[in-house]
Formats: sequence, C-alpha cells, structure tokens
Amino acid sequence: MSCLQLGVFTEGQARTLRPRLKASLPEGSWSFESSGDSARWIIYMGKYISQAAMNRKRQMLAQLGLPFEPPLSPMLNPGLSLGSFASRAEAEEALAQMNQRGLRSAKVVLEQPELPSLWLRLPTADAALRTKLDALKPQLAGKAVQACD
Repeated sequence: MSCLQLGVFTEGQARTLRPRLKASLPEGSWSFESSGDSARWIIYMGKYISQAAMNRKRQMLAQLGLPFEPPLSPMLNPGLSLGSFASRAEAEEALAQMNQRGLRSAKVVLEQPELPSLWLRLPTADAALRTKLDALKPQLAGKAVQACD
C-alpha cells in the first residue's frame, strides 16, 4: 500500500468529481485536501510612463539604500517592487519603516491573491484501488497520479 495524490483541482472540479469518486471508490479511501498559494503583498512603485522615469526612481532608491526588483506580476510592469510579504499588515509595517528613511511615493498592493486548490489524496492505495482509480482517468481532468509528499 502507498499514498497517492492527484492535483491540483479547483473547487468546481472537485464538486463535479465527488459524486463519481463516491460511486467508484470505497468510502474513506479518498479525500480532497486543501492547499494553495498564499497571497503575496508588495511595496510597489509604478507604473512608470518611461524608462527614464523608472531610472530616476531606481537612482533615488539606491541613494536611500533600499533594495528593489521588477514585480513578478506582468500587470504591474513597468514598476518596482521593494519587498514581498505574506500579509498586508507586514507590508504596511515595512512601508512605514521605509517612509521614515525618506521614501514617499510607494504603496502596498496585492501582487497575487490567494489561490486555493485541492489535492485528491488516497492515503492507503493498494493495487485494487489503483485499478479503480485508473478507470476514472477520463474524469480526472488529465491530472497525473503521483506519490504523496
């Protein structure tokens, strides 16, 4: 026996799949477990209308001794990220500290919202359960079966 998982599924996919799993697999042999990418907040400066404007801001940040990088989200470019944080409160606190050092035109923005996702887990999958799971392959949205983490 081994633990198997498939994923990731959206809540909508899981809702559609649950009745099929209940009909095909033994009760208690599977479950959906939540995971997901957490939200990411950044201290942001931008969007800049020109490369020259962005270069002036880069020079100012260097003079203040503040690190910066391009935002990961293409929607925020051309712009600058001065740090990434797990919560808005952490980002606001860091921004307040940067403001004390002379930073004026930055703001806290949500770079990536929390993205909930679900994994289908079969913690004690034997050969018979694997065969039943393989029969469901057309309904599994192309998700590959893999060993649990």
